Amino acid sequence: LRGDFRFRAGQHVALRTVMDGKEERRTYSIVNAEGAEELTIGIRAQDGGRMSKYLAQHATVGEMLDVMTPNGSFHATGAPAQAGRYAAFAAGSGITPVLAIAATALESHPDSRFQLYYGNTSTARAMFLEEVLALKDRFLPRFSVCFVMSREPQEVEWFNGRIDAAKIREFARHDLAVAGIDEFFICGPGTMAAIVQAVLAELGACG
Repeated sequence: LRGDFRFRAGQHVALRTVMDGKEERRTYSIVNAEGAEELTIGIRAQDGGRMSKYLAQHATVGEMLDVMTPNGSFHATGAPAQAGRYAAFAAGSGITPVLAIAATALESHPDSRFQLYYGNTSTARAMFLEEVLALKDRFLPRFSVCFVMSREPQEVEWFNGRIDAAKIREFARHDLAVAGIDEFFICGPGTMAAIVQAVLAELGACG
């Protein structure tokens, strides 16, 4: 099934299992860069989340789960071997597809550059923090990351708060050349994607 499970960075898989006689199905983004030999997903236990709590706290090595083939259109539109300038805004578990996209873009072409703005309540709540920092160390100076915390004071004032319209405008005044970015990726809770997309368009984002 190796060919069936070949994926593009940013896609997801659906997991299915039966719990207490009831079928449960949830989708989780793939974290790996394209071409990886494994499929890695990130699961955060949610309040009232039957599947997430089960997988994060009770699933055991060797247990069998139904896994659907990769799906989804949240990925780079350009060819993997094409150099580009990318920027992404992720909050919470939204880092999972973005991490895969960033790693793939950076590995695919030596001239690609990637800026990541990653929002969380605190460092302790940041998913895949070690992987993000490892990617930064590996691809200096082509990969930059700004951590935005809503409940953990940062030394740089404009890294405090949430990723919203005002924060995007602040990024644009400091280190984000909006018009020079080939492709943006936005993944976060609620209306974040719509708000960020609207501000980027206002600031001159292409496409």
